[in-house]
Amino acid sequence: MNPHRRARRAARRVGLLGAVALVACGACSGGSSPAILPTLPSGLQTGLQPGAYTLEVSGEDAVGGDPQLPGCSPPGQPPAGKRITIAGTVSRDGEDWVFRSDRPGTDLVLRLRVATRSFSSELFAVEGSLRGSAPDDGAARAASGLAISAGAAGEGGAASVDGEIRLTGAFVNALAQGRVTFSDAAGARATCNRVAVSMQPGRPR
Repeated sequence: MNPHRRARRAARRVGLLGAVALVACGACSGGSSPAILPTLPSGLQTGLQPGAYTLEVSGEDAVGGDPQLPGCSPPGQPPAGKRITIAGTVSRDGEDWVFRSDRPGTDLVLRLRVATRSFSSELFAVEGSLRGSAPDDGAARAASGLAISAGAAGEGGAASVDGEIRLTGAFVNALAQGRVTFSDAAGARATCNRVAVSMQPGRPR
């Protein structure tokens, strides 16, 4: 399945209240509630391994059909769209897994921690942060100079990340809540308050 679609499906599953609220109130709606585990099962492998990964971040225009991704402003900008593909490397940092862009001179970092909540035996919650900037590594959009910047400019802030990891294949799908700006080489830009984030092993295709 396309990583962009997987991120959207995760966005719908997490919902506007985020992964934490979904777990806490799953029983309130009368539906099945995700398991709440005191700790990750002993010996559980998250599937994540140090090495090459691809990160995709995407926003919506005001006319977008996904209610979990409110429209970015202004709509229609940049002309190349609001979808960034970034090649990077994942490493372990204590309890966290950290993705960093491979581009020299960039500082984009996605920091994730696998939580003790599960949506199923295969899907566990993840939480973390997204900050910094990086250009698009997608070959089809390289000429536009598309780039992303995450976090409150000048405030050292970061967008908060909530979502899920599928243990088989180490696919991460999430929502990032916070200031995320897409821009291009011509100076066009748009700012989003919530974007879809997906990460998977391997380099961009």
